[in-house]
This record gives sequence, structure tokens and C-alpha cells, in this order.
Amino acid sequence: MFTLSGAYTGTFVAMLFGGVIAANWSWAWVFYIPGISALVWVVVCFYLTANSPSTHPTISYEEAKYINDNMDQAISRKQAIPWKDILTSLPVWATIVAHFGTDWVVFTLSTELPTFLVKSLGFRVDAAGVLAALPWLTTTISVSGTGFISDKLTEKYSTLCIRKLVMALSFTIIVSSFLLITLLDASYRALILMCVIIVMTASSPAWASAGVNQLDIAGRYAAILMGISISIGSTPGFLAPMITGYIVENPHLKREWNDVFIISILIFALTIGFYMIFAAGELQIWALNSADEYQHILDSSISSRNISERNSLIEKNIYDLTDRLKAEIHAENNAE
Repeated sequence: MFTLSGAYTGTFVAMLFGGVIAANWSWAWVFYIPGISALVWVVVCFYLTANSPSTHPTISYEEAKYINDNMDQAISRKQAIPWKDILTSLPVWATIVAHFGTDWVVFTLSTELPTFLVKSLGFRVDAAGVLAALPWLTTTISVSGTGFISDKLTEKYSTLCIRKLVMALSFTIIVSSFLLITLLDASYRALILMCVIIVMTASSPAWASAGVNQLDIAGRYAAILMGISISIGSTPGFLAPMITGYIVENPHLKREWNDVFIISILIFALTIGFYMIFAAGELQIWALNSADEYQHILDSSISSRNISERNSLIEKNIYDLTDRLKAEIHAENNAE
């Protein structure tokens, strides 16, 4: 999740300076500067990327060996991809639907927040740009922190339990904050802005949980699943602004914006509800290489439904084996 936080960081920087640039220079430079930055990034990307760790120009031998030794088996070009199993898998669709619902919240706020701040809440254009950037700063921190905490928790609890826990917490915070926004009058603009920041901050753990869940269930097919999920999940990027434009005829009236937020609540509730029912935390059968790998997943302490009992059983077996060895050694000594 740390690498994906770059997208949030870039949005934060663009929002932070976008309003100032538009107010003092020209709106065109809001696009010129990111375009030039992208060209610089392309040059760096061509130099720093490689087909494999062993062909990377700057990687050390130790790091390349570590990555190769711990990397899952790649999909062969001649290997058939189980499209039918993927497209008919409810856990797969659970991650896609959750991705769609989370992106609906994110795109609604990211595309409409500057207009909402200026037209409905009365902020200046340059100030609105800076204020619209704040949610992306907290989101950057949140997505990285959630990934770290989730990894630690999966050492003690099942993967599915942690994924659903993160989703449930995100859902509760987002819905509560959206409802508070709809209840507040436009004069409470500082409190409304705080609620918007909370919504965006809480949306990143939900997105991170659904995104990482694709690795949990798909393994080496996770990249394919991510491509499908992003394609479908990104449709709110044009659907949300289109519906908002249809609903909000007068952007100065906050009551019209309330309808937009209520729609976001309903869509998010339906999609997260679907995820909570059909999500899975273990590698699916169609993503396995062999029956032995399937048995390994079943025996894994992380995928166990009751990890504490399994650990207690392992400790008991170790103690029993130790006592048996001591008894055998004692018997041999007495025989001598």
C-alpha cells in the first residue's frame, strides 16, 4: 500500500498548488505543470524499471536474490487463464464491487469538492484549492498506516477477519460523517470541511483492504484481477460527476449537494454490504498450482479460522514430543 500512496501524494500536491496557480497565473498552467512533471517522470521510469530483478541496472545482488527467492511462480504465456472461474467467483466480485463503491465516494469528493467549497460554502478559489488538498494528505498517511497495522493483525487473526474489520470501520466512519454533512447548515463550513477530511481519510483503508484482498484470493492472477477491478471500479470517475451535474442545478444551494451525499451513502452501503457477505480471505482453488498447495493453504495458520487454538495445539505437540524424548533417553540410560 505504500507504493500506491504515491497517487494520493500526487493529488495532494496538485490540489495544494492548483488553486493558487489558477488564481495568480492561468488555469492552463494547472495542466502544463503536471504534464511537464509527467515527462520528467517517464525519463526516470525508463531508467529505473526492468523486466526482472536480475536485469535491473542498480539493484544489488542480495536484493535481487531475495526478491527472486520469495516471488510467486509467474504465469506462463502458454498457460490457460481460468477466466470462467475468475468471472464466476463471488469473492472476486466482492473485491470489484467494494472497489466501485469506495471509488464512488472518492471520485465524488475529489471532482466536486472545489466547486462545493467555493459555490456552496463560500471559500475563495485559492483557499479552496489548499483546503481541497488536505483530505489527500491525511489519506496518504491513512493508506500506509492501515497496511502496516493490517499486516501486524493478520499475524494473530484470520485474513478475512481483518479485511472485514477494516471495511466495517471505514463504512461506519464514512456514513456517519456524510450524514453529519447533510444535517449541517452551510454556515458550519469548518465542521463540514472536517467531515469531508474524515470521509476521505476513512475511504483509503476500505480501498486498501479490497485491493490487497485480491492478492489474498487470486495469488499469481492478482494482476489480472486488479486490471478488471480498476477498469470497473474507475467508472465512478465519469458517472459521479455526471450524476452530480444532473442533481445540482444551483451549486450555491447546499440542500442540492445533500442529495449527492445521500446517493454516495446508499451506493457505498450496498457495495460494502455485498463485500461483507461474499468476501474471502484464502487463496481460491482456481488460483492454486496443485493439490499440495491447496493443502498448504488449509494448514496455514493465517487462513485458519481459529489461530489461537491451532497455536495452542502446536505448542502442546511440541511439549509432548519433548517429554517423550526425555523419557526414551532416561530409559536408555537406565538400561545401560
